[in-house]
Amino acid sequence: MFLPVGFVEQEAGQLYSDIAIAISASILASMLVAITVVPTAAARLQISTTARQTDKKLTPRGMGLAWQQFTVKTVAWLLANDRRRAACILLTFIISGAIMVTLTPPAEYLPEGEEPKVFAMMNAPPGYNVDAMVEVANELREYFMPFVDDDPERFARGETAVPALAYINLRVQASGLRIITEPKDPSDTDQILDVFTQKYREFPGMRAFAARG
Repeated sequence: MFLPVGFVEQEAGQLYSDIAIAISASILASMLVAITVVPTAAARLQISTTARQTDKKLTPRGMGLAWQQFTVKTVAWLLANDRRRAACILLTFIISGAIMVTLTPPAEYLPEGEEPKVFAMMNAPPGYNVDAMVEVANELREYFMPFVDDDPERFARGETAVPALAYINLRVQASGLRIITEPKDPSDTDQILDVFTQKYREFPGMRAFAARG
């Protein structure tokens, strides 16, 4: 039931995949205990039908039997008629809702997942100056600007080599440059990483990499 949640992608998968795996593992462990340990332990139990008294005090076995009888009588009383059953169900819902409202953490408590932003860094080798890096930045700008506000379907149909970009933020300095961009379709983030990596490799001597936000 919970295991498919572990295969959910994007932010929901990052938030809930670990929880789904933990719950699935605990359910599997409890199932193994239920079909192995519990029957073996139950076969060795000896339950007395009467509570023995010693010096007017119940023994541990008698106390357990008394608690068992109290529980059975309480459940039987709750299920005696429709009104009690309905009241028990309503009370359970009210208590569960109160627990959810009071114990649910605020949204800011949850960790942030990966964003569809791409950070493409290029570090220049020693000896480069600002003018040289500006030339590289102009070449990159001319190449990528036509794809800003482009139609994402063009890349899906194979008409373009670069996915549609929402924007490009370019910063240049003597030691290198940095481009921050975001795809119009978040599912194209990995493709944009590959595109920037391949484009950066056309500049010899540069140390470059692209990473997801």
